Amino acid sequence: MKINALLSTSHINDLEAWKFCHKKNLENFDADRYIVVVPDKQAKIFIKNTSKIYECVSESDFFPEFSKSDLSLLLSPIHKKKAGWYYQQFLKLKSFDYFDSSSTILFLEGDSFLTKNFKFFEGASLLMIKSTEHHQPYFTTNKNLLGFDKQVNFSFISQALPVRAVWGKNLLRDIELKFNTKWYLAIVKSLDPSDSIAFSEYELMGNYFHFQKYDYQSSDQIFYRNGGLFFKSLLASDQKYYDLVQKNSIIAIEKADTSSLFIRLKRKLQRYIYD
Repeated sequence: MKINALLSTSHINDLEAWKFCHKKNLENFDADRYIVVVPDKQAKIFIKNTSKIYECVSESDFFPEFSKSDLSLLLSPIHKKKAGWYYQQFLKLKSFDYFDSSSTILFLEGDSFLTKNFKFFEGASLLMIKSTEHHQPYFTTNKNLLGFDKQVNFSFISQALPVRAVWGKNLLRDIELKFNTKWYLAIVKSLDPSDSIAFSEYELMGNYFHFQKYDYQSSDQIFYRNGGLFFKSLLASDQKYYDLVQKNSIIAIEKADTSSLFIRLKRKLQRYIYD
């Protein structure tokens, strides 16, 4: 089995991580296509810092009918401050429009890289990594959308999620049939009003796939989120780097960053220019 597309979203805040991670993904994982979707103003700098093997696509080209500004106008005050965060999740759901039903997509967070330990299938089944995260507003939103509660005793939230495109197409179709409107408008209407963080695309997809009895297996593969604590080690490929990649299937460059003062100042300037 092969992944037809490895798809990420990214932002200037994660550019240094992206520069490192996307190269590791090219080394460690075979896919037909590699795609990253980024904000319009940031497309040129991402193209400059991304391998030509990757398709670097601006958000407006990827999702022309619904922009982050459109989303922000529709969100309630409690959700509006997280408009960019919500929009990145909508971009992943939008990707189902771009692939035929026989395709398999791997969603991968832009600040993360796969090690050679990563597995996305077992037999004919896709492997979805389990985690222990639980945030009730996600499931309140999901119930508003789909009519059912959390389906499993674990979380689907991790750094990567393999999905068959037909499953995602069915999910968006069912939402639109229920609400008689576009799926993204239905999600906005369904957000739990009690919390600013009220939606997880991975929890939506995973619980829908489970409810529909699609062919997946949960996986105990280990992912490590605090790679930012050891960013210098990752860049240097020193012993700490080898220890991390031997023990984990995915490493994310999250948490505090030990990169140089120059890089931190450079990030602030980039955010000022490109946001």
